[in-house]
Amino acid sequence: MISTKLVSDFKRPKGVQYKPVSDEGQRAEFSAGPYERGFAVTIGNALRRTLLSGLPGYAIVAVHFDKISSEFENIPGVVEDTTVICVNLKKVAIGMKDVNVKNKILTFDIKGKTTFTARDIARDESLVIGNPDHVIFEANEDAEFSFKIQISQGRGYVGSEVIERNIETRGTIPLDANYSPVSQASFEFAPMAMSAGTEFERLIIAIETNGVMLPQDALVYASRILKECFMTFDTPESETVTTPIDITPLDNRSDKDKIFHASVHSLDFSIPTHYFFKVNNITEVGELVMENEDDLRTLKYFKDEILTDISNQLKTKSLSLSMKNINYIKKKY
Repeated sequence: MISTKLVSDFKRPKGVQYKPVSDEGQRAEFSAGPYERGFAVTIGNALRRTLLSGLPGYAIVAVHFDKISSEFENIPGVVEDTTVICVNLKKVAIGMKDVNVKNKILTFDIKGKTTFTARDIARDESLVIGNPDHVIFEANEDAEFSFKIQISQGRGYVGSEVIERNIETRGTIPLDANYSPVSQASFEFAPMAMSAGTEFERLIIAIETNGVMLPQDALVYASRILKECFMTFDTPESETVTTPIDITPLDNRSDKDKIFHASVHSLDFSIPTHYFFKVNNITEVGELVMENEDDLRTLKYFKDEILTDISNQLKTKSLSLSMKNINYIKKKY
């Protein structure tokens, strides 16, 4: 039985002090205390990580120009190279008023001399733009083209090579996406004396957002995410359900049949191969070795390099593809 007395005696802050750092409201500092020794850095680390990579946000993830087929071609009548335009699009701080909208595609028609900025994107009233004066490109009198941008919701940073896998229209240029509405987050802690002989700590967190979200809102969202994560462990003992996890190293299993029920991710495959398994729902080694090369070639994101990687790694365990008559039935979870 857990004693509530032990929890109630644990020193924790009574509130948070807020200090704006910039006039536009994008930067602010928050301080809280007292914390028991060592807990300011523990909580600061968790909050910083969540602020930078855990909050959902939006980004421009792809662009398609009707006059060109790749980012290495330039658009007639436009001053900037296409690669520069792509970089400028990635820097647009963008959000949606309705967070239930996951994707949105916008089309723009350009004719004649103009300076296209993020404010022109914001003409769609469903959007929120944090840097409306950000210049994307300049066009002269000869310019006449149209382009589309795709806005998507996500978390953290996703490279263009991942986004490219979901693009179906030829000529669409994938962009690196930084979804986080938080540009910078840092923390420090300082001693905080409450009375003679006691040592506590104060936590100071500095947050800068991209203008789409206020720093105080970002801190609240990050705190709620962490709270939900920790609540998983705040379960009465009588209600706790424990599922045993098999963590026996593959090489130490004496019964070869057990190898077939091991996760494919327990083998030292390359990252593209692990992703290939995840997308195609291949979870266990036995499931993999019963496949043949022709079956694998029909699956999504197949590459010859993946087939080579699979063959080499299976060989290290004295296994191969197209194995028959093995003692394996996939477990139901």
